[in-house]
Amino acid sequence: MKLLNIILPVVLSLGLIVAYHFTLAPKVAKTAYVDINHLYSEFQMAKELDIKLKTVQNQRKLVLDSLGMTLDNVVRSKGESWEANAQLLQREYSLKQQQFSEDDARLSKQYYNQVATQLNQYVQDFSKSKGYEYIFGSANGSLMAANPSKDITKEVLVYINERYGGK
Repeated sequence: MKLLNIILPVVLSLGLIVAYHFTLAPKVAKTAYVDINHLYSEFQMAKELDIKLKTVQNQRKLVLDSLGMTLDNVVRSKGESWEANAQLLQREYSLKQQQFSEDDARLSKQYYNQVATQLNQYVQDFSKSKGYEYIFGSANGSLMAANPSKDITKEVLVYINERYGGK
């Protein structure tokens, strides 16, 4: 009987602890973080759009180089009405240079926004599929300290590139 008086409270206590743990205890959120800069730079979509942007910029540079060479030839020839031609070409060169610069900035921003939108969607999908409540983004000191074991950048990178690739 004495043994029962000792065992019964222990068993009841253990039962209450287990019941509390599975029903009332606060759940710990599954969290992790990713290195946003690394994700962006290694995301296949970002790489492809970067190549497209550089191709457009190189084509525009060729146009400007051609105009510059024509302007140099006019100035060197000093033929009839060369000053008027040189001024016209200089104005055209300056306008093209300004237009190309503005277009490059607009295109760069457009591509960045496309990548950021797609990247955010894929990370949200990854989070849902893996049961994460929070995935924090670390970039330029925005995450001051974190346990390296919580860094899932590589896993997320594989996931987003596979999703982008149609897998």
